[in-house]
Amino acid sequence: MLGLRKNNPAHGFYFVPGGRIRKGETLSDAFERILATETSLTSTIKEARLIGVYEHFYETNWKNAPGFGTHYICLAYELYLPERIDVTADTQHSELIWASPSEFDRLRIHPYSLAYLATGTPRKTQNEKQQ
Repeated sequence: MLGLRKNNPAHGFYFVPGGRIRKGETLSDAFERILATETSLTSTIKEARLIGVYEHFYETNWKNAPGFGTHYICLAYELYLPERIDVTADTQHSELIWASPSEFDRLRIHPYSLAYLATGTPRKTQNEKQQ
């Protein structure tokens, strides 16, 4: 799943859903909050698989303030869903889409998201298994 970003950093690129962990918030609570807020999906971190820790540097920041960029440490998780289900985009994305690797070349996917997608486990949906 990818969202077309409406704000910086990564404005205008498709990016995987994600967000910040709040002060005093557990990783588990943050996972559930971010997933529900950005995608309308509900799940727990126990149902997900950590695929890696990534470091991102951007020249811009979410406030569009001049003179400084952003540095993120990202914990990337993969969540297996047996099928592509309907999702609702939040205010940070103009749309959310399901995309398979064969579609990546035609989309403007941010290089950081491509790194996550390259490490994910290819799995077939129920529909693909039946074909």
